Amino acid sequence: MKNFSLVFSIILISTFFLACSNDDDSTAVNEDVIVGEWRLAQVIEGGIDVPLQTCDLLETYFFNADFSFRAEAYEPDQGTQECVISNFTEGVWGKSNNDQYFTNTSGNNFPFVAEFSDDEIEMTIVIVNTDFGINERRTYEKQED
Repeated sequence: MKNFSLVFSIILISTFFLACSNDDDSTAVNEDVIVGEWRLAQVIEGGIDVPLQTCDLLETYFFNADFSFRAEAYEPDQGTQECVISNFTEGVWGKSNNDQYFTNTSGNNFPFVAEFSDDEIEMTIVIVNTDFGINERRTYEKQED
């Protein structure tokens, strides 16, 4: 998982620019499929399935209906080997006119493609960045409400 830290950092330093809507209904409920809690299930890097450790499987994204988000990454505690939060970020998320998602933290925008299973319980984030040599698919499973 040599690129895991780099990829996760890029995601965490991510983007979003929340596009203004022409709708006059400001009380509309956000029912986007991405809203919810998503936990990491699989990483494919350069076409190769990356073995995930116990703490890797706790990586979670929380996409909220109010367009806020939080991402958490875990690693083993040096003393106890229990999984502890090693990194987290908070910001806003959104969706552009071409259905591409974005996150924004600290003013930095990061676009990403999210593919959903037909039953909407799996989300695969596709990350391709030729500048950093990243070609990755990260699959997350939606957690029960």
